[in-house]
Amino acid sequence: DPPAIHNPDSTGWLSAFRLLDGELLWRVTTPRPPNNAPAVGMLAHQNKLSVVIPLGQQVQQGAPTDVHAYDAETGDLQWVFHGPAQKQRLQAGDAEGMVERTLSGVRSLCLPNGWSAPAIDANGTVFVGNEEGPFFALRDLNGDGKVEGTDEVSAYDTHAAFAGTAGPSLAPGMLAVASCDTVFVFKG
Repeated sequence: DPPAIHNPDSTGWLSAFRLLDGELLWRVTTPRPPNNAPAVGMLAHQNKLSVVIPLGQQVQQGAPTDVHAYDAETGDLQWVFHGPAQKQRLQAGDAEGMVERTLSGVRSLCLPNGWSAPAIDANGTVFVGNEEGPFFALRDLNGDGKVEGTDEVSAYDTHAAFAGTAGPSLAPGMLAVASCDTVFVFKG
């Protein structure tokens, strides 16, 4: 049976199955609930496919969030990014826009997952939005298994959370992502 997801320290599973016949290839226990879509691609300084999965229990004040990268063939952990914990009772932007959304006749709260869906660009950078508002660019440049510091982590504060179903869209020289209330387009 899968682990119960009821608190921020509940574990979860990430499993790989053979496409042809559904046979389980590997399974890893994650330290937090993996309650969002993964991304699969080539990461910076890796020569094989990786699975990137955001982790964390949403809508729970104080709940920590992480992003983990695993080897797609073996399930071996490649790197970890420790994201921000949920600071307030609601995620970024939910309380601030509640009255306007209610008066407009739309859903008053976003109540998103801890992270957006991630995306991996052609350079192996992972892009993912967090419930506290930052939109992150992540890469383990030194290969130490920890994504940290200004060389490996870039963030833009959108001041709003990201729906779990939202993920960055990539094109050459451009990235677009929707928070719970705004679409952001980055050109490079």
